Amino acid sequence: FVGAVPGVRLELDVQALYRNRQAYVGSASSNLADFADTFRMLGDKGIHPVVAATYPLEEVGRAMEDLLDRSRVGRLVVETGVAP
Repeated sequence: FVGAVPGVRLELDVQALYRNRQAYVGSASSNLADFADTFRMLGDKGIHPVVAATYPLEEVGRAMEDLLDRSRVGRLVVETGVAP
């Protein structure tokens, strides 16, 4: 759980993110109890993330444009063709 306030810069080790296959999850106006409930429900398979669109790797540019556009609700998935 990470909190941030205006004017504070947060630095992340992106190499560790990729190397360790980690994910950072963020949410506005949440607290630790909300995160705990969310991850418990995900673990119990009680909720399923909404996938708004799926793109082949060759269309990652379009995926980024759609992400920045913020007009879609849900996750944007880029398929690499490589199994995890």
